[in-house]
Amino acid sequence: MIAQALGATFTHTVAPLPMRFATPQAAAPIEHGTLPQGWWIELQGQTLRVGTTEPAEAQMLLDALRRANVSIRRFQPVRPSLEDLFIDALADQGTSARPGARIGK
Repeated sequence: MIAQALGATFTHTVAPLPMRFATPQAAAPIEHGTLPQGWWIELQGQTLRVGTTEPAEAQMLLDALRRANVSIRRFQPVRPSLEDLFIDALADQGTSARPGARIGK
């Protein structure tokens, strides 16, 4: 439902943590993909993370979820840490790195 509402394409899934190390939510597999706008997206259970920190872009995503009748229990913008910014700068130079800032949970 979320993928259809946002036009997301999921490319791969990462196995969850073993239950002894994780909460039930964190034990869910993480689906990784992209949105038509080029932003990265992660879906883990009922938690959605999107790779943008722009308020207008976040509003557009929230509107699309509301139109699809998706219940939004919490929205939390997250500013990128210095580590995230550093890793993104390395990734921009062609070095492999993990995705940067997350917009919410």
